[in-house]
Amino acid sequence: MLSFSLCPHHTRVLPQSPSTEAAAFFSDKAATATAGFVLAGCMMYSFQTMVSGQIASYERTNDNLAQATLETDDLMKQTQKASRLARFDAQDSDTRKSRKSRKKSRMLLAPRASNQPRKVLAKLIDTTSLSQSFLQRAEAVIIRMRLYNLFNNLLWQAKALAIMLVGVGVKLAIYKPNASATAHYAFQQRLLLSLSATGVFFIQLFHALFIKTRHHYSWATLCNQPLHTALVAVRIILLAASGSLCTAQLPPMIFLWVQTGTALLQCALSHLLDFKFAVTSGNQHPMRMMPQALHALHQNRIKVRDEAGAQSPGSRISPDALSA
Repeated sequence: MLSFSLCPHHTRVLPQSPSTEAAAFFSDKAATATAGFVLAGCMMYSFQTMVSGQIASYERTNDNLAQATLETDDLMKQTQKASRLARFDAQDSDTRKSRKSRKKSRMLLAPRASNQPRKVLAKLIDTTSLSQSFLQRAEAVIIRMRLYNLFNNLLWQAKALAIMLVGVGVKLAIYKPNASATAHYAFQQRLLLSLSATGVFFIQLFHALFIKTRHHYSWATLCNQPLHTALVAVRIILLAASGSLCTAQLPPMIFLWVQTGTALLQCALSHLLDFKFAVTSGNQHPMRMMPQALHALHQNRIKVRDEAGAQSPGSRISPDALSA
């Protein structure tokens, strides 16, 4: 590394010793910055777990909606085909053909015209009755999912704010890594970093327990899957310990490394909860009812529109009005 020495007459370039150059890479500020970088990676992992869980839930909902749409379209195609066959059979019976040709056409079309409309009609009745029975719950499901989205947005905003405050705490620690742990600002600095880092992983755990997998939890599930329950308890204890570390009188560099260690443990436990000891049950996520709710409301809208069109008379002008 080169250093410049300014003199009144000329400028000299003096080489710097290798020990000074190595000390710049292995200084307290470099160690503090490394801890901040590792902590940023942990927060990125917690962010990725929330994003992947939300995308997976949306993909399942879209797949169910696409499946319901395909079933509806297939049912409509079968209904139209059956109605065409029945209409063709009726027209064929009314035409004046020879007895032989009429008998042959009826033998060919009778099975399709008699059996297929009955099956399609039965399936159509089942679908309609299911939509009518689900109509009472459809509005509640839509409102519940709307509240779910609003609460989810609040969690994302709180997590973004917590990550920003962690960045502020890391910058303050890098500015003076070996500051006194008993200074007048030391507790506030530790409190900022401690609560912010704890908030990042608390929001991720809350999202996983109460939004992504809350439908799986019951007393029976917790008793049947003790390892999952133990890991959740360990994560909660670790969050409490991370939040209470602000009372420890540690210099900024050491305190940041301790918080980074707790963040690494949180990421490891989160990975185990998501992939190794994930909670499972036979319950379905509430968002899986969204396609049924939307289909029921759509069928009800069509029914109301048809009833209103049948009851309202045509807009015709009477001869008395014209003569008047």
